[in-house]
Amino acid sequence: MDKIYGDDYTLVDQNGKVQTRAERLAALRSGDVKYSSFGYSDISVRFNPEVTGAITIAKATFKATAAGKSIDGDYRVTGVWAKDKSGAWKQYSAQATRIEGGGEPAKTEEKKPEANANK
Repeated sequence: MDKIYGDDYTLVDQNGKVQTRAERLAALRSGDVKYSSFGYSDISVRFNPEVTGAITIAKATFKATAAGKSIDGDYRVTGVWAKDKSGAWKQYSAQATRIEGGGEPAKTEEKKPEANANK
């Protein structure tokens, strides 16, 4: 995760707690947050026109503990990504919300500019 997170990465976790990059990495390294399995499905990716930034929405399913308590389950996760100066993709922000009752796949609607919208 050290290689994936951007320098000013911020996470809003499933409890609404905000963590900086340093806090998130410390929690993972210390074992305060521990994953035994982790997977993504229903992945949606939207890029900016220059393809230098992206928003991801996905369903994450994992078995994990935080502060010794189970946080197993399905979550809807949103990520904000951008290319750094070297051209590598880095995640700068993420947010997770527990899905109650299974949830629906992420849906995105592509909007096209209307012809003659200003006439």
